[in-house]
Amino acid sequence: MSLDFNQTAIRKNNLTIESLFRNIIEKDDYPSFCALFKKYYTPLCYYSIKTVGDKQIAEEVVSDVFMKLWKNRSRIQVNSSYDSYLYRSVKNHSIDYLRSSLHEKIIKEPITDFHRDNFYESESMTSPGEFDETLSRVEQAIAQLPKRCQLVFKLNRLEGLKYREVSEKLNISMKAVEAQMTRALKILRAELADYQAA
Repeated sequence: MSLDFNQTAIRKNNLTIESLFRNIIEKDDYPSFCALFKKYYTPLCYYSIKTVGDKQIAEEVVSDVFMKLWKNRSRIQVNSSYDSYLYRSVKNHSIDYLRSSLHEKIIKEPITDFHRDNFYESESMTSPGEFDETLSRVEQAIAQLPKRCQLVFKLNRLEGLKYREVSEKLNISMKAVEAQMTRALKILRAELADYQAA
């Protein structure tokens, strides 16, 4: 995220977060926004890293939070402290990223090891509760697939078998495997659409 940190913005960096937010919300004051960004970007990135486990992703999350803050400044309502508002926004966006990441792994990528502990460790989820909520939603969606569709999907995406291997294991044609996977993915995308990041 590229911002022009002019001298006015640097001077405003000494203002309180409350003053900066008021200037942004009430006066559309871009230098105050730059000052807020300069003051909080780094600590918010460190905060996001604890959730997403990756520096570059954390930077993208925080940049996205600031871009949305500026874009929606006229509609922002802060019911707690401004500091808490920023950190809560970053926390929510970080969790949204992880949910989207899990969604992408299920829908688009083969998964050879879907055990909870291994996925928890590799994705750096913030808590077992947050992981379980998302995983439960995914498992429910898979469980709702028609039986043959569900079996083909699990063999391919959860056990990592190739279409040819699924075909041989179930003694069905490759075209049948492809048709079942197309059907499964269509159903799951619809069921999990609201779990993609905003």
